[in-house]
Amino acid sequence: MKIRDAKKEDLSNNLLDIYIQGFRYHYNARPDIFGNKTDEQLENDLLNELDKLNFLILEDSTIKGYIAYHIKDKHDRILWIDQLVKDEKYRKQGYGKELVNKLKEIAKEIVKGNYLEFIKLSHDDLYEEKIIHGLIIGYIKEDFKVIINLLDTYIPCIDNWAVNDTVCANLKIFKNNQEGYRYIKKLLKSREPFTIRFALVLLLDFYVNEEYIDKILKIINEIKHDNYYVKMANAWALSICYIKYPEKTIPFLKKNNLDK
Repeated sequence: MKIRDAKKEDLSNNLLDIYIQGFRYHYNARPDIFGNKTDEQLENDLLNELDKLNFLILEDSTIKGYIAYHIKDKHDRILWIDQLVKDEKYRKQGYGKELVNKLKEIAKEIVKGNYLEFIKLSHDDLYEEKIIHGLIIGYIKEDFKVIINLLDTYIPCIDNWAVNDTVCANLKIFKNNQEGYRYIKKLLKSREPFTIRFALVLLLDFYVNEEYIDKILKIINEIKHDNYYVKMANAWALSICYIKYPEKTIPFLKKNNLDK
């Protein structure tokens, strides 16, 4: 598996098909914005975009997906993600991990420049914008209070588990951070499903240790929410507790107030 620059010859090696898939997905979601186009029109659009944007494709024997981006402001080094699309035939097979790793590299480049301008301009309407926005927050070197302020604006935009969990894993600043734990406790007071999941995933990523294990088991026991993604995050956190501290988790499993 490799990532390389796209060429016009790649249109016949699945690039055009993936581009059309991506357009149809966005058109079905927002026809008022995108407007319908024929495959021929989309082929012309792709050829034009290959001349204007940077296209990186993921391939082995055939192209599995691509990222299209451009430098919005060369002086401030604002790197703008225009598209991130995977072939629908190859989804849920691990190929997305390669593209996500590339997104992390791109996020690191944005952090070197005017990342606040990128965040300000980002509308968070699309998956790729949401994930880049969240990854940037994890990479910037700022006071923890600045990170919290950025998260307060960002977290309400999360609407799927993949963005949620990828961004949480990248927030290394939370590792054993007492101020971070207090922030997590605040998030847990919300009734918004992905706000609660965000808090639970931060706990299982960075706080399952001797200092916090008892507190986490207490939190797990107190979670009461009907949302599927909250329940799965709570179960995931419990499984990590069991793996790391079975001597504490087994007694908890025998006596608890978890939803049945």
